Amino acid sequence: MSEHEFKSDEHEALFGQAVSAQPGSLKGPLRDIFEIYYAADEELKKEEWSDIDLILDAEISKRKLAEKKEDAAKAAARVREAARRRRTKELIELGGLVRLSGLSSDPVTLLSGFLRIKEILEAGELTDSYRERAKELLSK
Repeated sequence: MSEHEFKSDEHEALFGQAVSAQPGSLKGPLRDIFEIYYAADEELKKEEWSDIDLILDAEISKRKLAEKKEDAAKAAARVREAARRRRTKELIELGGLVRLSGLSSDPVTLLSGFLRIKEILEAGELTDSYRERAKELLSK
């Protein structure tokens, strides 16, 4: 290759990958390196190596960004899945309470009852006797 001292092993590996590739097999910055290296009839100058280092830095940054995006997408999927599981658990628990109460599963009836319960709670009319009966049912 060259006597150039690479900034890092990662730089050297990327450069080696670029110059050993078949023409047309690479796209973007690595192909640019390949063309720069083979287009030069003489040893590359210091400023040309600086440009190659910039290209290598950009390629490394691009790869790291792609990895971070992939990690972020996986994390977002985990968060969505956790939220979905919590919601499903809550809905199952609420369905269990409806069954335990012995109420009809007719949606209009249930919603009417829930609206009435909301009114009772807002007015502070829920008596302790109802709470005790509910605790007894839940403990069974």
